[in-house]
Amino acid sequence: KSEYSFTEITEDFALPLTIGLSYKTNLTASGASPRCRFYARVRSLYQGRNIYTNLVINIPLVSGWTYAEATLENVLGKLNSYDLYLEVYDARGDFWLDNPKSIHSGQNWVRDPKCDNIKTSFTSVWFLVPKHRAAVELPEGADYGSIYVDS
Repeated sequence: KSEYSFTEITEDFALPLTIGLSYKTNLTASGASPRCRFYARVRSLYQGRNIYTNLVINIPLVSGWTYAEATLENVLGKLNSYDLYLEVYDARGDFWLDNPKSIHSGQNWVRDPKCDNIKTSFTSVWFLVPKHRAAVELPEGADYGSIYVDS
């Protein structure tokens, strides 16, 4: 029998932080403020407050396959953590992405590096482990999924 145990991983990371991805879009506006973006929400600590700085890659509503990246060099206060987000707002259609990147001085701990099963839920002893990726908000009629093509 295998034995598993939870291990908290604590590490410092330093800037610069570079994010990037390849994408293809075929979206149409469905509201007053359409947008599509990939971004990191970076948290730093300054004078007893949480400061959030967004590192954003704005993605056009219609585009062939393109690669884009952005780099954050500094933040106010002591760097603490970051989360990555994909956002499609006031738009409908298709958004494909490939090879998302997050590069910094620390180690990235990705549980699903091939992004071939992003809706995995854990059960039994692992029920406390959050999903690989999860929708913050998923409006009615919206859906997301993943495939991995090994060429």
